Amino acid sequence: MTRQGVTQHLDLLEAANLVATVRHGREKLHFLNPVPLQEIYERWIAKFERPRLNALSDLKQRLEKGNDSIDLCLRDRRYPAAGRKSSPTSSPC
Repeated sequence: MTRQGVTQHLDLLEAANLVATVRHGREKLHFLNPVPLQEIYERWIAKFERPRLNALSDLKQRLEKGNDSIDLCLRDRRYPAAGRKSSPTSSPC
């Protein structure tokens, strides 16, 4: 990437308030602005992360209980019986 390309990109990030700048003579220092990044995280990432974390927590609890139905589900998915058609209602998964 060229120096001019980097400068243009940093100017766009500064205009979007994602970076803050400080001038020291000829130098222009860029720093990440954490406030809008946190807002982006909360708006776009956190809402998708919460259900996955809940699902992983539920799976962990089921595995720690020693729930055999999980083992059956995994086995049936890996090694389905020849000629047997599974219906969505017959599976405990």
